[in-house]
Amino acid sequence: MYYRGGSLFDDSYPSSISQKWDPEVVLGIPNYPPYSMTCIGTTKTGRRCRRHIAYHKVNYAVNVINGLASKPTFEAAKSPELRKAADILLCWQHNYEVSNILLQWRSSLNDWAGEHGDTSSSTTDTESNADTWRPKNTPKDEPYVKKEPEDILYQTLREYMRREKEMIDHINTMRRQIEEEQRRKDEERRKEEERRKEEERRKEEERRTEEERRKEEEQRRKEEEQRRKEEEQRRKEEEQKRREEEERRREEEKRRKEEEKRKEEHRRKEEHRRKEEHRRKEEQRRKEEEAREKAFRERVRLSKEKREREAREQAEKEVEEWRSAWDCYSKGWNSSIDTVPRSIPWPVKSGRLSDVNEANVKMFFAKAPPQSLVSSGEKRFKLLNAENKRWHTDKVLQRFGPDVVYGHARFALNTIAKIMIELRQEARRNR
Repeated sequence: MYYRGGSLFDDSYPSSISQKWDPEVVLGIPNYPPYSMTCIGTTKTGRRCRRHIAYHKVNYAVNVINGLASKPTFEAAKSPELRKAADILLCWQHNYEVSNILLQWRSSLNDWAGEHGDTSSSTTDTESNADTWRPKNTPKDEPYVKKEPEDILYQTLREYMRREKEMIDHINTMRRQIEEEQRRKDEERRKEEERRKEEERRKEEERRTEEERRKEEEQRRKEEEQRRKEEEQRRKEEEQKRREEEERRREEEKRRKEEEKRKEEHRRKEEHRRKEEHRRKEEQRRKEEEAREKAFRERVRLSKEKREREAREQAEKEVEEWRSAWDCYSKGWNSSIDTVPRSIPWPVKSGRLSDVNEANVKMFFAKAPPQSLVSSGEKRFKLLNAENKRWHTDKVLQRFGPDVVYGHARFALNTIAKIMIELRQEARRNR
C-alpha cells in the first residue's frame, strides 16, 4: 500500500513484458529508470524540480508506465493509469501540475503514433530510439524533441513578438517617466508662484499690521496716562481705608487672642478626654481583633486540612481509575477481540471510540501505565515501542481486517498510529 496526497494506492505492480515504445524517449521522463529519479515538475523560474521521490513510489510508477508501454500509444494515452503515474512522480509542492504533465504525455504519445503510423515496435527498436542523437546544448536529463521547420518559424516569430513587446513596454515606460518629470516641474512652478504670492500677501499684511499697531500704541499711551491719574486717586483713597482697617484689625486681633486662649483651654481638656476614650476603645478593639484572628486561623486550618484530604482522596481515586483503565486495556489485548470497533481496547481512559483524540491518547500513555513499566527512560521506550508496533497500520489491518481499518474506526486508528510514532520518538530521545 502507498499513500499519495491522502489517497491509498494498493494496486499490484503490472508484470514486465515487451515494450512497443520507449517511455524515456516518448514521454521525456528525466532520470529514467527509477534508481535516481526526481520530481518531474517545473519551478516558477522554469527549472525542473530536483526533489527526490520515495523509491517504492517511483518503482510503482515505473512499472505502471512500463505496462502502458506494452500497449499501442493511442490506448496508453487514454488509459487512467497514465494519470496515476504522473501523480506519483510529482512531489507535494508540484501536485497542481498533474493536468499539464498528463496533457504533455498524451500529446507526445499522439505525436509518436503519427510519426510511426501507430505500429508496434520491438524492444530492440525502442532501445535504439533511446540512443537518438541529441544537440550539444541539450541537457542529458531533459528529452530531445525534434523540431519541425514550422515549429522553428513559430518560435522565431514568438521571440520577435516578445522583443517587440519589450521595446513597446520600454517606450511606454520612458514616456511615463517624461510625463511624470513634466508634471513634477509644473507642480514646482505652481508652488513657486503660490509661494511668491503668499510672500507678497504676507508683506502687505505686515505693513497693515504695523500701522494698526502704531495707532493702537498711541491709543494705549493715552489710556495709560488716564489710568495713572485714576490710580493715583484710588491709591490715596485706599491709604485712608488701610489706616482705618489697621485700627480695626488691632482691635480684632486683641479679641481673637482672648478667644483663642479660651478655646485652647477647652481644647486641652477635650483632647485629654478624647485620648482616654480612644485608649479604652483601642484596648477593646485589640481584644476583639485577637479573638477574630484566632477564629480565622482556626477556620483556615480546618479548611486547609479539608482541601488536603479531598486532594489526597481525589489523587488516589484518579490513580485507581487510571490503574483500572490500564488493566482493562491490557486484558482487552490479551483476550480475543471481535472485529468491531466497540470491542477494540482503545487507549483512552473511558475505553470508548468516541473519546479517541490526540490529547486523550497522550494522557492515557502518560498516566495509565504502571510505574514498574515506566520507572526509567529505557523501560518507557520499550513499552512505547511495543505499543507502536501493536498500533501499526499493517498490524491493525492483519488483526481487525479491512472492514474495521477502512470503516468507521479509520480516523481513530490513524490518529493513534501517528501519536504512537511521536511518543516513541520522544521516549527514544529521553531514554
